[in-house]
Order: sequence, then C-alpha cells, then structure tokens
Amino acid sequence: MARTGRSGTHPRSSEAQPPLLPARRGAAFRALLCVALALFLVSPDRPHAAEDSVWHQRMKAGAAALEKRNLGEAEKQYDAAFKEAGGFNTEDERTAASLHRLAEVYRQQRRYNEAEAYAKRAIAIQEKKLGPEHPDLAAPLDTLGATLWRPQRYNDAEPVLRRGLAIKEKNLGPSSPALAFNLRQLARVERFQGRILEAETSARRALTLSENSIGLDHPETLGAMEELADAYIAQRRYLEAEPLARTALAVSERNYGSTHRNTGEAAKRLGELFTALGRPDDAEPYLKRAGEILGDRDRSRETSRDRPGTATSPAPEPAAKKTEPAPAEKKPEAEPDPVTRVLRGIGDAIRGIFGGGKKE
Repeated sequence: MARTGRSGTHPRSSEAQPPLLPARRGAAFRALLCVALALFLVSPDRPHAAEDSVWHQRMKAGAAALEKRNLGEAEKQYDAAFKEAGGFNTEDERTAASLHRLAEVYRQQRRYNEAEAYAKRAIAIQEKKLGPEHPDLAAPLDTLGATLWRPQRYNDAEPVLRRGLAIKEKNLGPSSPALAFNLRQLARVERFQGRILEAETSARRALTLSENSIGLDHPETLGAMEELADAYIAQRRYLEAEPLARTALAVSERNYGSTHRNTGEAAKRLGELFTALGRPDDAEPYLKRAGEILGDRDRSRETSRDRPGTATSPAPEPAAKKTEPAPAEKKPEAEPDPVTRVLRGIGDAIRGIFGGGKKE
C-alpha cells in the first residue's frame, strides 16, 4: 500500500481510495448548503417566498382595497390569499397573515363573531411558530382587542390590549408611537368601566406619544385627544376638556371633511360640553350641526377611533357577499416547478464538483 507523508503525497493505490481531499470536502459542503438554501427559498411554507407570487399579489390588492375603504374587494382579495396559502389545512405564517387581514375586514364590517374567530386562529398559529412574545403578534392582538371592545366585552378586551402593549414596549421601546393605539383603546375600556383616573392616564400617554412622533393632525393623535377630552368630561373638568374638544373638531374637519360622522361626533361633544357649562347659546350651533351630520347617517358606521392604524373611517359594505377568488394564474405545463429546477441545477453542480459521477 502506498504511503502518504506529511510533506507530500504518493500516487494512490488501486486497492484503496482515501477520503475526499479538503478542497473537495469543502466544495461538497458548500453544495449541500446551496441545496438547503435553495429549498428554503422555494418552500411553500416560507411566508415571504417570491414577491411576485399569487399570494403576495392578493395581499397587496387586499391592502390597496382596504386603504380605499372598499371592504367588499378587500375581503375578496384576502380570502383568495388565504386559499392560496392553503386555507384551514395549513398553519404557516402566510395563513396567519391572511387570517389576520380577513379578521380586520370582518371587524370593520361588524361581523364580530367571524373577526374574533379569525383573529384568534391567526394568533394561535403565530404563537406556535414564533413564540408568545414575537412582535408579529401585536397586530392580530390589536384587531382582537378592538373586536372584543365593540360588543362591550370590556373584561375580555383589556387583557388582549395589555398583552399587545407589552409586546410593543418590549420590542419597540416605551416611546414608540405604535403604543398609542393600545393606550387609547385601554383608556376607553377603563372609562366605560368607571376607572376614570386610569383612563385619563392612558389617554394622556397616548396623546403625548402620538403628538410628539406623528403630529397633531394624525388620526391616531385625534383619537387620543378625544379620549382625554372624554376622560375630563367624565370628571366634570369641562374647562380642561374644552380646548381639546375644539382642537379635535378642527382636526377632524381637516382629516375627514365637514360632513363626516367623526366630525359630527366631535361637534356633538363640544355642544354637550357647552350645555354642561351653562352656555346654551354656544352649544346650539354645534348640536344643530351634529344633528344634521348624524341624524340621517347609518349608525353602523365606525369613527376613526375604532380602528387600529387607519386614517379614515369606512362605511361598511351593505351586504357582505361571499365572492369566489379569481383563478390562480396558470403556468406553462412544460415549465418544471421551482423545487425541480433548483434540484436539477444543484445536481449538475455537484456532479461537476466530483468529476464524472454517474448520471441518472
């Protein structure tokens, strides 16, 4: 048998094959890493596979429709995305994201039972995949908290809102404007439970965070301002509430226009405040305006304060009809799937590395 010294190598014997040389071992390892990485990138379980995938297209279309307050179209697109992700048969992050967005649409349509069920399912999937304190959990928790508040289930809503708040504080810090939504919703829960001083504290903190980071005219700032004014009014601190109520009306007009329901609510608040102050002449024009705006409006419309992270308030679709998703784009039959393409390419690369391997 031929010997191999430390300072050199002798020709190989025909009787035995030595282990792969270091260079080839490194090449093989790199090839295997390429295989693993390629499979991960094209895996259907990966939540953000290809930006041009059908799922991403549906999610983007749903977001665009929701931004325009077209709830029917948003539901259609998010439902198609949910089915594209595998529907109820899968539990990956794409499924969770689709469920969360559908839950938010259902909440805005006041379909609270469906919103609650979908939000809870999204949270359960993300908890299983990411852990109970992952920052991605904050958004579906916000939707669930707001959903539970709307039917006046305050005791159910509060722990959900506080959990979302804790996750945001841990991941974003105590000064993040993202905390304002949870604090504002908590202020409302606390106020309706009669915990007025706690409501004042939460609303004041929400207002400070919003005004310092996103400005006075932002809808989140407006909502916090209204909650603080309501906390003052609940304590009969009318003189402190008045400037907030006046500013809230002006900001609402700038954001939503003079005939929007949110503006009508702001006018009503100011008129009732003047009535409580014994100033009926000041109260009259605001109460009259509120009546004109709110009297003939569908009471099911939400104000901007009722929705997390949105800028305007939509009217719910008159009848939420279940629409079938558009058929997925067809791929040419001759085109192999992404996994097959990747494996073929990697196989050719590995055969090249080892030089003349037997071809299947």
